[in-house]
Amino acid sequence: QRGIMTEQANQSRSVEDFLKAVFSLQEQDERGSTNTLRDALNITAPSVTDMAQRLVAAGLVDYQKYRGVLLTDAGREIALRVIR
Repeated sequence: QRGIMTEQANQSRSVEDFLKAVFSLQEQDERGSTNTLRDALNITAPSVTDMAQRLVAAGLVDYQKYRGVLLTDAGREIALRVIR
């Protein structure tokens, strides 16, 4: 039970970190490229793609291969909540 809770907390922290990183890139008027997010989050490029695809399914980001990641309105709301 405790292991599952820790895993869920780590996953939600990863999601929050990802959304914050995309948000900060958007503030700089950039679409979050896989490589930029990889460097910002210190994870592998395939992990960035995997997370982006999971968050597309959740309706939090718009991800297009070779074009990068943008937050949806719902993703932006969560990112703002996390930052504050």
